[in-house]
Amino acid sequence: MTLPEPLKNTRGPVLLDTDIGPDCDDAGALAVLFSLQKKTGFSIAGIVNCTSNPWGAGAVDAVRAFYGMPELPIGEFRRRPFLPDCSKYNKALSEAFSPLFRAGRGFSDSAEVYKKALEESPDHALTVVTIGQFNALADAMRLYPALFRKKLGLLVSMAGDYPAGKREYNVYSDAESARYVFSQVSCPVILSGHEVGYAFETGFPDGIERPENPVWLAYKLWNDGKTTRFSWDLTAVYFAVMGLEEFFDLSPALSLEVTPDGSTPSREEEGGNFRFLILKDAAGLQARLNGILREEA
Repeated sequence: MTLPEPLKNTRGPVLLDTDIGPDCDDAGALAVLFSLQKKTGFSIAGIVNCTSNPWGAGAVDAVRAFYGMPELPIGEFRRRPFLPDCSKYNKALSEAFSPLFRAGRGFSDSAEVYKKALEESPDHALTVVTIGQFNALADAMRLYPALFRKKLGLLVSMAGDYPAGKREYNVYSDAESARYVFSQVSCPVILSGHEVGYAFETGFPDGIERPENPVWLAYKLWNDGKTTRFSWDLTAVYFAVMGLEEFFDLSPALSLEVTPDGSTPSREEEGGNFRFLILKDAAGLQARLNGILREEA
């Protein structure tokens, strides 16, 4: 499998699929995405909130507005209730910081955001980064299979735990959707496993108050006052934009399956389209991500 170029080189487009709410690292990952976009100039085709939480899309918009990004397509999952009660910080961010939520403007359906991003992308050029469950992506793939085959160039997912393939939240909380996506996707798939982001915490220094920053507030509210957290979602976004750099290596090419209990066993297979990230420099990546988060703090 030839490793696709990172977004800093291709200049996009990218769609980010997040389950913002069940953890605060989604807010940190959005901050990394928007900050690096301003530095490298890749295009963002849209953001999808894969939960049905009524404040999730507003929380995404709050971070977008704080980083001074133009309005972009934001979708929310509507097919069925899915993690609807993730309101530990979503509600506060939406009501305090989201221009679209406060203006009463509705958000789009997640499948329509996927469809628009695919239609407007060159062939095999769209990068999709998932930092939540696979329900919204699976839903869109079932609706628009030909578009995905033609337009999707790379899938980067914070999912699984490697090399053992142990159960991980983003997979086991909707194993059927993860199984469908991984069985249908034909482009290269790079997995940032639980073990990568669990190696170090990122966030904001203790004792610094930044109530005007929705990312800082998400960390504080979710952690009951603590303002750092493990770095799962941030590492996936950082790799998608910047590539391996000095921080990562890659596993050999693999085939991978999703079991009913959400495990992800894999085996080396020449020509396989799955690979997982291997963390080489946790301290260096921690410093880099903290620097990004704290630039706006």
